[in-house]
Amino acid sequence: MEKRQCKNCFKTYVITHDDLEFYQKMKTPTPTFCPDCRNQRRLVLRNELSLYPDKCDNCNKDIISQYSSDKPYKVYCYECFYSDKWDALDYGQEYDFNKPFFEQFKALQLKVPRIYAFCTRNENSEYTNGSGYNKDCYMIFVSDHNENCMYSYSIFECKDSIDCLNSYKLESCFQCSGCNNCFDSKFLMDCANCHETQYSIDCKGCSNCWGCVGLRNKEYHFLNREYTKEQYERKIKYIKEEDLHKYEALKLKHNYVYMHGLKNENSTGDYIDNCKDCISCYDSHFLEKCNNIIHGNKAKDAHDGYMIGDNTELMYETIGSLELYNTRFNFFLMSSSNTDYCDSCYSSKNLFGCISLGKEDNCILNKQYSEKDYKDLREKIIKQMTKEKEYGEFWPIKNSPFCYNETAAQDNFPLEKKDAIALGYPWKDEEENHVDKNLPICESCGHNFNIIDREKKFYAEKDLNNPTKCFKCRHRERLAKKNPRHLWHRQCECTKPDHDHTGRCPNEFETTYSPKRKELVYCENCYNKEIY
Repeated sequence: MEKRQCKNCFKTYVITHDDLEFYQKMKTPTPTFCPDCRNQRRLVLRNELSLYPDKCDNCNKDIISQYSSDKPYKVYCYECFYSDKWDALDYGQEYDFNKPFFEQFKALQLKVPRIYAFCTRNENSEYTNGSGYNKDCYMIFVSDHNENCMYSYSIFECKDSIDCLNSYKLESCFQCSGCNNCFDSKFLMDCANCHETQYSIDCKGCSNCWGCVGLRNKEYHFLNREYTKEQYERKIKYIKEEDLHKYEALKLKHNYVYMHGLKNENSTGDYIDNCKDCISCYDSHFLEKCNNIIHGNKAKDAHDGYMIGDNTELMYETIGSLELYNTRFNFFLMSSSNTDYCDSCYSSKNLFGCISLGKEDNCILNKQYSEKDYKDLREKIIKQMTKEKEYGEFWPIKNSPFCYNETAAQDNFPLEKKDAIALGYPWKDEEENHVDKNLPICESCGHNFNIIDREKKFYAEKDLNNPTKCFKCRHRERLAKKNPRHLWHRQCECTKPDHDHTGRCPNEFETTYSPKRKELVYCENCYNKEIY
């Protein structure tokens, strides 16, 4: 184990023996940024929630794009980008050893067309990004296979639901986070297989429950107390402010398992399942020997990734990519192998510093070479970049198409404008806020927002008030309620005499629950004995 000082934030971070083995396998230098700073630097490339009206620079069709019209890039609609009407190789340029690599890469970025957003096979769902196979959806992001859903992030196979986060198979739900297989429910967190349940956390298999915490297979419970059906219906008909305060107090008395996850082996992080030998991974599934992954799925031997997976192996410092093998420092790369520093490429191999290439091989800065010439030139470029301390670093800020406050970096590492600029990040100023009194005004940010007709219908049917905050503010409030993606070393707080230990449980673990939190945090064994 070796301690290093981050050259960005100057905090100490650790590189383990296993880390060194991985970097040697990937043939890259060891990182100079700590894990958090590496995450932040990558996320500046990822605009997820900011959408703008624009036109395709090829066919002039109206599009809803992740690039604002003031950006100096050529942006194509889906049909034009994947058509044979143009060839990204036509933009190829010779490598100039008298200029830094990232300067040449930026020049190429400004010339080569890029796709308008990360969307595929959606139906009547134009106002989405990072989405696929959705029908009649509006303002959902990083979400697949949903129908008639709105204002949500990272939801899958959901229907008729609004304002949900990191959830799976919901129907007719509102304000649910970390939930799955729930129906006709609202204001739930970390619940599963529940229906007609409200204001509850960590409940499984429950129905007709209100203000409940940690229940299993219960019905007609109010603040964890059982009632008859008639009594329960009277209780929920007249909810008082006092009841909400009692629910908040009940949440603090509950004991929580140290990590949200199932079927994991020798792994740390939160909201993970079926992971083996993983370190500091979050919102991920079916990972093996991975480190510092957020939103990963089916990956092996991968370090430092955001939104990666689907049979990915040997991947380092990459964002928004699927089906990769032996790749480093890429953005939006699909079904590709042996690539470095590529942007929006797909079904290709042996690429270095390429943009928007599809089904190509042996290319550097979009110029094609023979296999031998490619290998020789790549080796010379890496040698020079290593000497200049460029190789091994992710893209610098100047190579991001977006400003800091347009990206997932702002959602996960929020900064004020002055602080972002001081760190060298560009900032997109909001257009002058001419408040229209005929439209709702967000009580948090002060900007107008829209409430569409089918949204109003949903609120009326569910006996809900119209929102008083815009989607982005609501989304960031939901994110803030989740535990931070940071681990603390703690000991189980259980002192129950019937839990196979004397006095306090000796089990220790890594958890996203800070020691400053008031909740009781248990190891998995003590939690299961208490809950079940």
